[in-house]
Amino acid sequence: MTLAKSHRFNVSFMPLGVAATVFMALFGFALLLDSNMAKAEGLSEEIAIVDIQNILQKSKAAQSIQKQLKDQRKSLQKEFSKFEEELKGAEKELAGQRASLPADEFNKKREKFEERLIKTRSIVQKRKNALDVALKEAMQKLRVEILEIVAGIAEDKGYKLVMSRQNVIIVDKEIDITTDVLKKLDKSLKKVDLDVKVN
Repeated sequence: MTLAKSHRFNVSFMPLGVAATVFMALFGFALLLDSNMAKAEGLSEEIAIVDIQNILQKSKAAQSIQKQLKDQRKSLQKEFSKFEEELKGAEKELAGQRASLPADEFNKKREKFEERLIKTRSIVQKRKNALDVALKEAMQKLRVEILEIVAGIAEDKGYKLVMSRQNVIIVDKEIDITTDVLKKLDKSLKKVDLDVKVN
């Protein structure tokens, strides 16, 4: 007798009491599933999903920040390139004077060049830091506005829980409020200034 035939034999001749027990267990499990599904369906009306990352990319305010950031970086790169060319010229001039100048005079000029180099590096770093701070402040302002809009929609619709899309694997489109949030945001906040403060 094969294993398959033996398996079928055991199932066919399962004692009635055992069969009844299995049936009742399965029936009870089915009722439990229906109950849980009903609860889940009711709960789904109190839950909303919002794709914050999508809003931070597509909103008018976010795009205004990105444009300003691009322009600022371009301007800084132009300024840094100018610094670099000036330093290269000064270094080349200093190297050409090495043989003609007395050692003490050459050393003084070299020290001045090194001071200028350190100062320029400090300026560059301050510019970069100021831009980073301005970007963080602008994005924070945008996030606060998004959260206020989400809170307003949640209150109007009676949502008890709003989750980020990034934390959810499967989403029903009916509970996704991203489009509503984006529309309200584009009306209330079209631009966020990138306020770069350099000391």
